[in-house]
Order: sequence, then structure tokens, then C-alpha cells
Amino acid sequence: MMYLLIFIVLGIFGILNLVWLPKEQAYLKDIGLISSFFILVLFAGLRYQTGPDWKDYNDFFSGIAPLYDYGQTSIAIRDVLEPGFVFLCSLFKAVINNNQFVFLGLAAVSLSFFFSRIKEYSAFPLISILCFYIYGYSGNFSILRQVMAISIFFWAVKYIVNRNPFAYYGAVILAFLFHTSAIILLPLYFVINIRWSGKLIMFFFLIAIILYQFDIVSQLFSYLLSSVGGLARYSDYLTNQLLSKPKLLGTLFLERMLIFVLLFYKRNGFEKQYKYFNVFFNIYIIYILCYLVFSQVLVLLRFIEYFTYASCILYPLLLLYFKESYGRYIVYMFLFIILFFRGYTSLVLDGKEANVHSRYLPYRSIIEN
Repeated sequence: MMYLLIFIVLGIFGILNLVWLPKEQAYLKDIGLISSFFILVLFAGLRYQTGPDWKDYNDFFSGIAPLYDYGQTSIAIRDVLEPGFVFLCSLFKAVINNNQFVFLGLAAVSLSFFFSRIKEYSAFPLISILCFYIYGYSGNFSILRQVMAISIFFWAVKYIVNRNPFAYYGAVILAFLFHTSAIILLPLYFVINIRWSGKLIMFFFLIAIILYQFDIVSQLFSYLLSSVGGLARYSDYLTNQLLSKPKLLGTLFLERMLIFVLLFYKRNGFEKQYKYFNVFFNIYIIYILCYLVFSQVLVLLRFIEYFTYASCILYPLLLLYFKESYGRYIVYMFLFIILFFRGYTSLVLDGKEANVHSRYLPYRSIIEN
């Protein structure tokens, strides 16, 4: 019920991006942004025994000492967790030595990176937040280290567009201190700020479909694991046995491809109007390609998470297909329905593959405990 209530509230805030407001009432949009920030921070930060990795992280936090007593943090934890993450948790515990405060602090920092850029990146910031709630926010319930790295990358996209390599790579180093998977962000500076031709994009998709159809990546990965001494025992972990091979006609893939086609059709106009469009469009393409190519290798699926936030910026641009307000309301209604369907199925189907209870339902808060 709480998930639905927040979805509806964010949906109402999104309407503020559709209605015309006189200058003296423009502050209502800022109120919507600020309110959304605090709602999402408190919702993720005050959860109790809710989310896939809540217990693991709660145990980690218990083993991290406050910053003024940092040397007491166990070596085992410092070996497992990245130094930036351990340091930040230790800093929070120096303020209030309580695990729940660490959850709250991490949510606040992660979401601050996202919200600090959303007005600059998005044509419809409040609608982008609604999309984010479905296509990115759940990371604050599970992959706490990586979601920090993802948020930093999202924040650093500005430096790719403005061609500031020092600032970008400084941000990547910071992201790496929270999750080592951020190493994949190193080459993106030279790749995603280029306008890819339509033929090149189609070539990328052709290669991805071939790799997908013949399970080439999965077979290659399994072969390498079995060939390298001492790594064979990790084969079951690295190969995704729980997720079925994504169907080319599955609803998620159809949705992504439909959005891609609609964006590609208006590509020239969007590029002229919004300077961040090309970069996020390329990130979105990378997401679709990785979805196909890496679907059978569990550990590689984690890399896709870095590209999910692009949907939050691009989906709202579909409203620009119409100049009239009624047309935009219709598009927003369809977008709202799609997002509701995605959110509902994610919650209901969580844990079904492993035949376990949903890790998100029911939502529990420390306030109720």
C-alpha cells in the first residue's frame, strides 16, 4: 500500500509539469521536487527488514566503527566492502551510532546526487522522478554500494557533455571507491558523447541479437571459468539460473524498443532542443544492448544498472510529440499506466523464481517497530 501511495503522490506532482503556471506560482514545482526528495529519502532510509540485502547491510553496519574509532572496524569488513563506502558509513556512525541512521544517511547522499541534476537534465523533472521511482529507485533498497556509484555517474554525465575529463574521471574514481564495477565507466567519456549514425546503431543491434540468440556470452563465460584453475566452483554463481532467457517479444523488451523507435524518429529535434539528449540516448541504447547480451550471466547483469537512469530522462520526452495540452495528458496517462504495470509486476513477482516470499512486501518501517 505504501508503494502505491507514493507512486500516486509522485504522479500528482508530475502533473505540475503539464499545467501552465503563472510566474508567481512556479514555486509549486520546486515544492514538488523538494517534497519528492524527502519522501523518497525517508521511505528508503527508514525501512526495517525490507529489501533484498537489508540484513546483510545491517550486519555490515554493526561491524563498522565510528570514524573517531575507525581502527576498530574489522579487517574482514574492510576486505569485503569498498573503502569509500566504509568511510561514509563510519562518518555517519560518528554522528549517530545507530545502524538505522546509516541507512537514512546513505539514502540521502545517493538521492542528493540524482536530485541535484534532475532539473538540468530533464525537460520534465517531476515526471522524470516518477519514472525514477520505477526504473532506478529500488536500488536504494538493495544494492546500496552500487546505487551510490550509479548516482555519482548520473551526476557526472554533465562533465561528459561539457567535455571536462578531469571532473568526469574524478567522479568515476569516487564511484569506484563505492563499487568496483564503476571501472566500466572509464571508456564511456570517449564513446557516448558521439552522435552514432543510424547504420551504426542497427549494426550494434544485429551483433547483440546474434550474441543473444546463440548464447555466445554465456557459453564463453562458462568456458573461461571452467578453464581457469580454481574458478570452476564460481560457475553456478556467475551463470544466471533463476532468470529465464529474455524473450525478444517479451513486454519489457517491446517497451524498450518502442521507446527507442519513438525517440529515434524525433532524434534531430530532441538534439536541437536538449543538449543532454544525445548522451542519454546513447546510454539508453547501451542499456538495451546489454540487456540482450548479458542476460544469461548474473554477475554481468549488475553492469546494466549504470544505464537504467537514462529512461528517467528520455521517457518524459514522449510528451513533446504533442504541442496541445490534451495530447500531452493522454501520453502522460499511458506513461503512468506503463509505470504502474512495471512497478506492480516487480513487487508481485519478486522472489517467485526462487520460490521465496517477496523481499519488498510488506513494507516495514523502523517507526512501526
